[in-house]
Amino acid sequence: MIKQFLLVSVLLMGSLPHNGAGVTVLPEIPRPNLTVAQVLVIAQAHLGADHGRFTLVGVDWQRASDFKPVFSDAQYSPAGDEPDQFSWFITYVYKDEAIAKALADLGIKREFNAVRIIRVKANGQIGAMIGFRA
Repeated sequence: MIKQFLLVSVLLMGSLPHNGAGVTVLPEIPRPNLTVAQVLVIAQAHLGADHGRFTLVGVDWQRASDFKPVFSDAQYSPAGDEPDQFSWFITYVYKDEAIAKALADLGIKREFNAVRIIRVKANGQIGAMIGFRA
């Protein structure tokens, strides 16, 4: 009886889409005009000559109002600048010397202690991002 139950369960699971996982419909996602390589060139130009101290940790293509960084040292918002438009979000981590000193006074040492997010709009322009540290 148990073997029959397991066999029926396996057969049913195999006949369901995605092996029985919940099926959802993706929202409309526009195709980006710029490639990741093009966006990284724009972001590095925005960082300027100092770009060598930044380490890339994330590249996301999504609606501005939906963007949530994986790494964060603040609360970031696209500043009401076309929140419904899709954009590239380039996330870098780096060492901020002022923060490093404050953390050292607390006995904390980190290779990276700050985050920099650059929003590159679909047309290649830099979009406003506001970060609030608590």
